[in-house]
Formats: sequence, structure tokens, C-alpha cells
Amino acid sequence: MSLSSEGAEHPHVAGLTRQAKAAWQRLYNAHSEEMNHPGFPPSLRGPWAKLREYAGRLTLVLCLMDHAADPTADASIVPSATERHVENAWRLIAYFKSHAKRVHAAVNLGVAGPEAAAARAIVSWLRDGARATFTESQVKQARRWIEPEPLAKALAYLAKSNAIRVQEAPQGTAKPGRPPSPVYDVNPALLVTRNPDNPVNP
Repeated sequence: MSLSSEGAEHPHVAGLTRQAKAAWQRLYNAHSEEMNHPGFPPSLRGPWAKLREYAGRLTLVLCLMDHAADPTADASIVPSATERHVENAWRLIAYFKSHAKRVHAAVNLGVAGPEAAAARAIVSWLRDGARATFTESQVKQARRWIEPEPLAKALAYLAKSNAIRVQEAPQGTAKPGRPPSPVYDVNPALLVTRNPDNPVNP
């Protein structure tokens, strides 16, 4: 803080160099365009808005760290942030964004990795056809790209989430040959859920 001629305290103000201002405008606008894209996930809008503001704070922190580490710098002078400080701040934002995407993907769906994509594909297929029941064989035919292991994990997760339920096998003498594909009942609530943040739970 600095003192005015009247003795009132005023905060120090750190500015941006001309190159830093241009870099800030470019990177800030790119971040805003990402948020305004039609396909941007609504669940990330809040974190992205906060990260946009953090970029300014990080720019100041990086600038002051450089100033404090310079033995030749005048400690009484408030430095101006450079283009390098701005770009490095937004590099940190990009790093935080990558982690936020991974965390939100896992939290929103409850699974991560290949089985997350498989679960989303299964839910989309069920909704498109308004299917009340289905078999594992039907899923394999409709979504041939899903590998066996991710498919098994995705079905297990959907069953655990009460989105689907395995029908009990009918009692009787087992027929020779390969056992029939399991039949699943679909929770009616799943077919009307349109929550973009969580495709499984209403």
C-alpha cells in the first residue's frame, strides 16, 4: 500500500506492457470463444469462468515472483507484467482446464476411460430407440466399436446406477449350446432424462 499526500492508503497498481496487453486480449478472447461454442459442456461453464479470472491473478503472481527474484530490481518499484508473464499464466490455466475436464467427466458419468464412452453410447442408443428392453447382443450389433471389456464395465456401471436391470433367467431345463445373451430392462426414467451433465441420473 502507498500513502497519499493526505495520508490515505492506496493499493499499488501493476500494469501490462504493450505486448502483454495484446497477448492478454488474444488469450482471453480465445478462452471466451471456447466457452461460447455451442458444444461447450454446461458443467464446465462455472469452472471456466473462474479460471478466466484466475489468469489475471496468476499473471500478477508470476510478475512479482520474477521481480522479487531479481537482485538488481528496485523493491520500491511496482513492475509491469510482460508478454511472457501473461502467456505463462494462460499455460497454467490450460493445465488446470485439462484436469478439470478429466475430473468432471469422471464425476458426471461415474466412470472414466473407454467404459465412459461405451456407457454414453449405450444410453444414447437406448434413448434413440426408446427401448424398454435390450440384449447384450443387440448392443454389440448396434455399437460394434465397443470392445468387450469396456462393454462389460459399462453395463455393470449402468446396472449399479439402476439405469438398467438384468432380467431373471426363466426356470426350466437348460438348452444345449451357447447360453442366450442376457436381457436387460431399462429404467423408464433413463429414457426421459436429458440432463447434459449426467446422462445416467435424472
